[in-house]
Amino acid sequence: MFDLSTLVAEMRETIPLTRALALEGLRYDGNELILTLPLAPNVNDKGCAFGGSMAALATLTGWGLIRLGLGERRLPADLYIQDQQTQFLAPAWQQIYARCSWTQADKDTFLNNYAQRGKARASVEISCSSDDVEVCRMQARYVALRPGS
Repeated sequence: MFDLSTLVAEMRETIPLTRALALEGLRYDGNELILTLPLAPNVNDKGCAFGGSMAALATLTGWGLIRLGLGERRLPADLYIQDQQTQFLAPAWQQIYARCSWTQADKDTFLNNYAQRGKARASVEISCSSDDVEVCRMQARYVALRPGS
C-alpha cells in the first residue's frame, strides 16, 4: 500500500533536497496532506525561514498529495509541476507546516482522466503556516504523464 511513510521515503530517496530541508510527513487522510519542516535547517540571515524553503515545501506538498492519489490506485506516472504562483505573507519564526487538499470529486476526476488517457492535470492550493499564522500560499498546477511519454 502506498501511504505517507512510503511517500516520505520515496521523496528522501529520489529528491535530495528533501533531506537537506529535513522534510517530515505529518498526516495524510486520503484527501489532505500535511508536511512539515523544522526551522533550523531552513533559516535565513534574519533568523526566520528562508523563502526558498517555504516554496520548496509548498511544491513538494502539492506534488505529494497527487503522488499519493496515484499511488493509492497503483497508477504509475511521471508527475511534474507545470506552473505555480507563490505569495509570501509573513515571516516564519517556528516550525513550518504545509497543507494541501482536494475534494473527493476532484481527486476522482483527476485519477479517472489519468487512467483513461495516460495524462491529466490537477490544480491545487497549498497553505504554509508557522505558529498558527499563514506565512505562504501557493496555487499550483501539476501534470501526470504515462511513464516514458
